[in-house]
Amino acid sequence: MSYSKEYLKNYKKYNSILKRVNERLNNTNTVSTIYHRDMDPKNVMWNQEKPIVIDWESATLSSPHQELLETALSWSGVLTDNFNEEKFKAVFLEYQKLRDIKDIDWYDIICGNLVGRFEWLKYNLERSLGMIPREEEEKFLGEQEASKTIKEISRYLELIGTMYDIIEGLITTKE
Repeated sequence: MSYSKEYLKNYKKYNSILKRVNERLNNTNTVSTIYHRDMDPKNVMWNQEKPIVIDWESATLSSPHQELLETALSWSGVLTDNFNEEKFKAVFLEYQKLRDIKDIDWYDIICGNLVGRFEWLKYNLERSLGMIPREEEEKFLGEQEASKTIKEISRYLELIGTMYDIIEGLITTKE
């Protein structure tokens, strides 16, 4: 598989990180709301100035803070390796107009948010290896997604400190 060298190089690190981020996710899942889980620009259609959110198939109950972070990441270009700090801030600034974000352990939220990426990686590794009964086209898509997700996890790990500093800066500025 095209991702095997990169995955095997990082396997032990991923395993260690996943244990720690699961703990952080569990620490932060004390409040639940309906969570879209894919609030990416591709899942918002616009009717004049009104947004219409589509693709609710992955929706579940989870932390509203995790949804906020994931939405900010999606709309700021992190998935396309083109992180835009101003767009990231804009999502948080708009949210702060409605809800306070200062008494939240944002480091735990940021780290815990990695769990979803590791789950997506696992699913695509299994899909690419044919562990989940799929057609050849699905195996190919699984391989592509696994490669993409490995890169995304690396980018995310590099951005943890930056995200935390940005959010803390917004909280401090608001106070």
